Amino acid sequence: MRPAEARIPMFEPARDHLPEPPDIPSDRPADPDRVDPLRPDPVRHAVVDRLAVAGRRHSRHRAGRSARAGRPGPHAIVFLFREPEPDAQDRVTVATRMFVDGPDVADLPAVLATLTERACEYSRPLPDLIAYLADRVEPRGRDSAYLGVAVSSIDVAREGADPMPWDGLAHLVDGTRMTLHATRPGLTPQVASTHTLAHLGPVWAHRTAGWATTPVAATVRTDLAGAHETLATLHGRLRRTENPWIPT
Repeated sequence: MRPAEARIPMFEPARDHLPEPPDIPSDRPADPDRVDPLRPDPVRHAVVDRLAVAGRRHSRHRAGRSARAGRPGPHAIVFLFREPEPDAQDRVTVATRMFVDGPDVADLPAVLATLTERACEYSRPLPDLIAYLADRVEPRGRDSAYLGVAVSSIDVAREGADPMPWDGLAHLVDGTRMTLHATRPGLTPQVASTHTLAHLGPVWAHRTAGWATTPVAATVRTDLAGAHETLATLHGRLRRTENPWIPT
């Protein structure tokens, strides 16, 4: 991933109100993408793998550049797509957006709110919208489908320290919410997820009051408070772009 050119200004103050979503009939059908949280889906593992790679690359690019040389900001956005594979497990492709470091991109909820505003203003099909919001887009097949949106975030409070923690957040179309944490970007992240991450048997489908988790639950930084809510708003906007009648 590389820092984006300033195609979408991030310094403009957010408006008080976003455009209203399209009216949805009261007798709308249930969301066809939502699934039982205990229903396994290996694509969630693929999402974790892709986000771990994104975190390593994000951290490497930020560490390798100074502020004067266009250092990437602490947060990057990852758009996720599911690629059907007839004879194999579905794979995940991504489009990513990084930002040149600066005070206007330091606050993650504000960055997500601005991207949501841009998405509301840009009335084009989802592939065009993603190309507009992202600065790097992997090739996708004609049958690819929007899978979700995620965040890679570097803990700037520990920047320069060893280890330097990395965190990730993700929202998927089946209702999954994930929080990822690694004590250093090169390590496999610990993950907390609303939906099981296992497909090897019920022992991996352990549930607590609000989460189905891997054996070690993730931690969340206090500076990311509110980011899940603003990420959900962006996710909902992208889903409505693909299909206005899907409830979010």
